[in-house]
Amino acid sequence: MSVIVSIPKFFTGSVTTLKTEEGQPSNFSKFLLLIVPLTVTFIFVLVYRSANPIFEKFTDQVNFDFISFDWCVFTAIGFFIMYGFFNQYLWHKINEADSNSANDLATITMEEHLLSAIGKHVAVSNEVLSGIILFAMLNILLLCVNGLDVFYMWILNKLPQGVSLAAYLHDGADILIFSILMAIAVILFIFRGYLNFFERNKILKGLAYAWIAQNIILVITTANRNWWIIESSGLT
Repeated sequence: MSVIVSIPKFFTGSVTTLKTEEGQPSNFSKFLLLIVPLTVTFIFVLVYRSANPIFEKFTDQVNFDFISFDWCVFTAIGFFIMYGFFNQYLWHKINEADSNSANDLATITMEEHLLSAIGKHVAVSNEVLSGIILFAMLNILLLCVNGLDVFYMWILNKLPQGVSLAAYLHDGADILIFSILMAIAVILFIFRGYLNFFERNKILKGLAYAWIAQNIILVITTANRNWWIIESSGLT
């Protein structure tokens, strides 16, 4: 939330006043204090270039080719992400809703479950069986992914032929993010109601915990890919 509202808050919240409630300069006034000397200095650079051929020749060697539209966009995005990180914006309605909500899930009875949209058409035993099959297949799938990573990372300690280190890291990070989002969505759906309290859900819960554990392994292997990049090129 802080990152999302950081851009409009930086401009609208800071322009309205030059001082904060504590009497400190606002972001807008700090921004002006930075822009004014930079602008004046730039003007004097142009003046001195016109007045001194040696200085003009010297400044011609300064290379600003790295500045491009893409670079400006990238830098602006990075600035506002960090601005939102260090200047957290509190949404009071969300905080109040969280404070007023209970810390425990409300128990759902079989009768209440049977009145739900899925409960009217799908038996609990069939829903549990479907969840078990789903988590079993996902665990087998992720076990293959993690097994290959562990085999090449810690047993062979090298990448297979035709796989670059950069692609191995970036593709792995994308898969990691998507896998965690998918894991959250699947677990929220399966345990959205009565299955939390169903007496014969131990196998289903065990498979869900196993999948969470495998996702943790996926995080570790991806972090290790990141370390490989740092070791090979000094950056990531």
